[in-house]
Amino acid sequence: MFLLPLQMVGCPHESSASDVVGRMRTPAAVVARHLAEFSRDGVAAVLLSTRHRTELHWWRDIDMTAWFDTHVVPRGCGPASVEQRDPDFSVRHLFAVTSEMRSARYGEPDIMLQVRTAWTAAQDAHASHSLLDAIFCRALQAARHIRLAIGTDADPALGARVRDMVVSQRA
Repeated sequence: MFLLPLQMVGCPHESSASDVVGRMRTPAAVVARHLAEFSRDGVAAVLLSTRHRTELHWWRDIDMTAWFDTHVVPRGCGPASVEQRDPDFSVRHLFAVTSEMRSARYGEPDIMLQVRTAWTAAQDAHASHSLLDAIFCRALQAARHIRLAIGTDADPALGARVRDMVVSQRA
């Protein structure tokens, strides 16, 4: 167990209809406003919002589920399955998402950039801090390492190789 106060609440494509998750996507200006509020409240947080998932990752021993339910879920205009991760699984989840293991398409190249962009937005809004930065930095390093180990986007067999590796690890 990591025993870190990193937590996550979100709505991914795996548990809700893709059109509902897609409508939850939060525009960059709104994300910046939310991050500024978190910064003022002393909550270090990263809000990752893509067409396949919207997730709030935060560093503090408080429950942000009500905030997510109020500010993000209604954007979906439909039934959504909200997932919350405890600290140990939040770190694992972040690494899996960043490494493209929980993508709508195995090996999807966009998620690394989306995670980096979300993290950079949090840094720009002063809504991050060194410990949260360290976890996001390590998640991106792991994702790059995995990407180098299994190939590049130019290889049409990449998605199949990633899928096969994930399936073999689960077996």
